[in-house]
Amino acid sequence: QNQNDIPSSNNNVQVLSSVSSATLGAAMIDMALFHHFQSNHPSLSHTTTTFLTPKSRPAQRLMEGCRKLKHILSMLPEGNVTVETIGKNDTDVSLSGNRELLKQLCQESVANKLKSMIAAAVEKAGGIDVLGDIGSVEITGGGTRIPMIQDAVRQAIGKGEDFVLSKSLDDTSLAFGASLLP
Repeated sequence: QNQNDIPSSNNNVQVLSSVSSATLGAAMIDMALFHHFQSNHPSLSHTTTTFLTPKSRPAQRLMEGCRKLKHILSMLPEGNVTVETIGKNDTDVSLSGNRELLKQLCQESVANKLKSMIAAAVEKAGGIDVLGDIGSVEITGGGTRIPMIQDAVRQAIGKGEDFVLSKSLDDTSLAFGASLLP
């Protein structure tokens, strides 16, 4: 039996290819939002690179605000998060964004890299002609809930918005996948 065959009650499931990246993940979206607000938010214009160094408290609060905004934008088309005491004279700063902003900030660094990875997986599997009609794609991680990521997956495999990706594709999927390995 091939090590890529996973026994099931009715038949075998064969893994045709897999790809991964140690650098691609939802944290890249957090960083894109962080750099965007650090550069463009009027209340943060007084900050210097020493003020918002990665380990400084204000930078950590800004990063946490960016994470919260990303989570909100995973569920809603637009969102707003308040980050306390990081603005001029220690004022609170409101971070506002929408999915279109997220897409613009992350198109090259996240979406295009993801599409390239999927194209590599399809190529390793023998190409789209060999694969035929793709029935499912297994992706893992918290970033899979982000609509921009789901759209990139659909586009990479040539599916429309009617192709449903499971909304439960999170860290639980990783644990489930690991339990299937022989």
